[in-house]
Amino acid sequence: SNSVIIPSIGKPKLAYISPLPPERSGISDYSAEILRHLSAYYDIEIIVDQDEVTDAWINENYKKRTVSWFNDNANNFDRIVFHFGNSPFHKHMFNLLERFPGVVVLHDFFLYDVYRWMDDVHYSHNISLIDVIYKSHGFKAVKEYLNNEDSLSKYPLNINIIENSVGIIGHSNYLSKLLEQWYGKNSLEDFALVPFLKEAAPKIIRNEAKGTLNIESDCFVICSFGFIDNVKLNIELLNAFLNSKLSLNEKCFLFFVGENQGGDYGINIANIIRESGLENRIRITGYVEPMVYKQYLSASDMAIQLRRFSKGETSAAVFDCMSFGIPTIVSTNGSIGEIPKDCAFFLPEKFDDKTLVNTIEKLYDNKELRHILGKKAREFVNERHNPQYCAKQYFNTIEKFYSRKPVNMYDVITAVSEINGSERVSDAELMNLSCSIAQDFPSKKISKQILVDISSIINVDLKTGIERVTKNILKELIDNPPEGFSVEPVYAIEDESGYRYARKFTLKFFDYTNGGLTDDIVEVRAGDIFLGLDFSPHSVIKQKDYLLAMRRSGVRIYFIVYDILPILMPEVFPPGTDIWFGDWLKTIMCFDGAMCISKTVSLDLKKWIDYNVINSVKLPFYINWFHLGHDIKNLGCQEILSKNQNGLLSKLSRGHTFLMVGTIEPRKGHLQVLDAFNLLWEEGFEFNLIFIGQEGWKPLDDEYRRTIPEIVKTIRENSELNKRLFWFEGVDDGYLEKIYQSSSCIIAASYGEGFGLPLIEAASKNLPIIARDIPVFREVAGEHAYYFNGLNPEDLADAVKKWVKIYGAGGHPKSKNIKVLTWKESASNLVSVLLNQYESQ
Repeated sequence: SNSVIIPSIGKPKLAYISPLPPERSGISDYSAEILRHLSAYYDIEIIVDQDEVTDAWINENYKKRTVSWFNDNANNFDRIVFHFGNSPFHKHMFNLLERFPGVVVLHDFFLYDVYRWMDDVHYSHNISLIDVIYKSHGFKAVKEYLNNEDSLSKYPLNINIIENSVGIIGHSNYLSKLLEQWYGKNSLEDFALVPFLKEAAPKIIRNEAKGTLNIESDCFVICSFGFIDNVKLNIELLNAFLNSKLSLNEKCFLFFVGENQGGDYGINIANIIRESGLENRIRITGYVEPMVYKQYLSASDMAIQLRRFSKGETSAAVFDCMSFGIPTIVSTNGSIGEIPKDCAFFLPEKFDDKTLVNTIEKLYDNKELRHILGKKAREFVNERHNPQYCAKQYFNTIEKFYSRKPVNMYDVITAVSEINGSERVSDAELMNLSCSIAQDFPSKKISKQILVDISSIINVDLKTGIERVTKNILKELIDNPPEGFSVEPVYAIEDESGYRYARKFTLKFFDYTNGGLTDDIVEVRAGDIFLGLDFSPHSVIKQKDYLLAMRRSGVRIYFIVYDILPILMPEVFPPGTDIWFGDWLKTIMCFDGAMCISKTVSLDLKKWIDYNVINSVKLPFYINWFHLGHDIKNLGCQEILSKNQNGLLSKLSRGHTFLMVGTIEPRKGHLQVLDAFNLLWEEGFEFNLIFIGQEGWKPLDDEYRRTIPEIVKTIRENSELNKRLFWFEGVDDGYLEKIYQSSSCIIAASYGEGFGLPLIEAASKNLPIIARDIPVFREVAGEHAYYFNGLNPEDLADAVKKWVKIYGAGGHPKSKNIKVLTWKESASNLVSVLLNQYESQ
C-alpha cells in the first residue's frame, strides 16, 4: 500500500546518522536531499562525526549532535536510521549500531574497504578485522584471508550490520538478490525496497551551461561522472573515445568529472591522456563542488557510466544523468539492469572495445535517439523517484520495521534473571537457562551453526588415529561448510555447564598466532547442529543436562562413533574402560543419532542398543555411517638421509620387508606378529619386520596397560632387533615415505578396529596387504587384501609364506584397487548423511 501511516500523537523522534556535506561522499549529498522531505514525518536530529555541516538548509532546520552526545542520549529517540556505505565516512557507525540497533539504509553491500581502512589506521572500533571476517563469513574466509589478503574483496563483511539492524532498506532488487545469495531467503524477512530518491533537475539550457564551463555552444560534450577506478572502466572508455571518429573532431570533448585514483590506475589514465596529444579535449576535472558538478550535468550531450563489478550499490551518478535528461550509455551490471530499457543505452555486462566504440559513434550520430533516451529517463526519475513519494516509502518502511522490532539479548538476559530468581546470573547459568527459553525470543542470526565438539584435542593432541581423523575432518568442514551453515569448533567448559567457541585454537590450527578472536560462551538457536566429532566421553557425560537443554531449544545433536571395542573386547583396554564407555553410549542415546566410521561399527552399535537400551527411549535414535579418508601426499623424499638410514633402506629393498603401522596396543596383534616372525626366522627366512608406532598408554601404571609392557619387552629383548627387526617410535615424513617404498607388504593384525586407516594408507601407496579376517577389514579392503585367520603364531607364519609364494607369481591381491577417499570426500559424505537425517527429522 502507498498510503501514509500517520502517527497518532505527534511525530516520532528520529536520530538520523549519516555523513553530510561537505564530506566527499555520494551518501552525504543523498542525505542532504532526503532530509528535506523526511521532516514531514519525523522530529529529526542529525548525528555526525565531522567538524562542520555546510548545507545551509540542514543547519537552519536540524539540531546537530556529536557521537559522544548520542551515546549518552540514544534512549531519548523513538527511531534510529543509519546510512551505511563502503568508505571511512561511516567508521563511527559500527559501534553505534551494535549498541543502539536501528534501521539501516545499505548503500553498499560489500563493506570490506571501510573495514580494511579501519584496520590499517588502527581505528578503535572494538573489533579486529579477523573478528569481522570470522563473524561475517566464518573460518573459511579467515583462512583464505590469512593465506591471501586480496581474497577479502570477494566477501561482503556486512553480517554485523544486518544482524544488528532493526531492518534493512535497499534501493534495488539486486541488493535483495545479494542478500539471498549470501545469507539465504530468511535474510529477506527484514529487507524492504525503497526507490532511490532523486530531486528533479532544474530546467536545462545546455548551451548556457557550456558557456559557464568555457566550452563553445556547438561542441559535443561527453561526461563520465564519479571517482576514477578500474571497476569503473575509465581506461576502457578513454581508449574507446581515442579509437572512435569523435577523437578526430575538434568539437568533441570527453570529461571525467571526479577525483582521480592516487594509485597506478590513476597514473596510467593520466599518462594515456597526455600521450594522446588531446589534453585540450580530454580532461580529468578532479573533485568538483556540487554546483560545478551540476554545471557539467547541464552541459552534457552524452554520459557514459560503466562498471565491471557491483558492490550492491545504486549509482547516484546514473540517476543524476537521467534526472538531467542526458542520454546515457550504461553497462548492465548490478542494479543498473533494473532501469527500464528505454531510459538508457545498455551494453552487455561483458563487452569488447569495438562494441563500445560502435555504441559511442551510434549515439553521437543519432540525435533523435539521444533526445528520446534523455526524455524517457527524465520522466522515469521524476515519476518513480521523486522525493515526496520516496520519503513516504521511507516512513512506512521504518514504521513497519519498528512495529516488529525483535527482542534483543538484554531482554533475554533480563528474562533469564527473573526466571532464575537472582540479580546476578553466571555465564554458564545464563546459557543453560537461555537454551530452554530461546525459542520464545526471535533471533536476528541468519546462518545456522554446526557446533563441532573438539573438547579432547584442544587440551591434548595424542596424534593417534582419532586425533588425526578429528583434525582432518575439521579442516575439511571449515574449508567446505554446508550451505546455510557456519562451522564452529567448540569445547566443553571444565567444571562448569556449557561450551565455549574454540576460536583461539582454530586460529592456531591455521598457524596464526596473533590472536584477534575470543572464546565466548556458545550461543545456540533452533536449527543448529551439535556434532561430537572428537571422542570426549567424560565431558559429554558431565554436560548431559546442558546438551538436553540445548536439544529442547531446537538444536539437533549427533555424535561420531569410532567403535565400541571397549564393550566388545574389554580385555584389550584398561580395566574399567567398558564401564565408563557404556555410560557414554547410554548418554548419547538421549539425543538424535550417531554417525559411525564404518558400516561394521553401525551394525555393532545397533546390536548393542537392541540388547542394552530400554525400549522407553523417547527420541528415535538415527544411526548411519561413512568412511574415513586419506590424502595422498607426494613428499618428494628430497631430504638428506644419514648413512645409517640409507644403509637400512638398502637392506630392506633387497629382501621381503613387512611393515606394521600403529600405536603399540594390546589389540593390534604385535605379539602374534612377532612370534610368527620368530618362527619364520628360525626356519631360515630372511624377512624383515618393521614396527612404526609409539608405545601406548604411557601415563598409566603398568598394571593397567594389559600386555603393552610385555610387547615392549619382547621387542627390545629380541635377538633380531636392529638386524631383521626394527622399531621406530617416531620417524619424519620423508623417511617414512622411503620406508614405505622399500617395504613389500603391510600387515594389519588387529583383533578389532573401527575402520583401519593403515589399509587405506597402504592402498594409497600400492603396498600389498596381509590382514586379519575381521568384518571391518573386509568392508574396507574387499577382495584386494590377503586375509588370515587364527590367533596362534603358526597361523600368521603360514599366511606369510603362502602370500610370498603367490606374490612371487604376481597373483597376490592388489591394494591399488581399494577405493581411497580423500578427507574432503570423507567429510562431504559425513555432511551428506548428517544433513539427510537432519532434514528428515
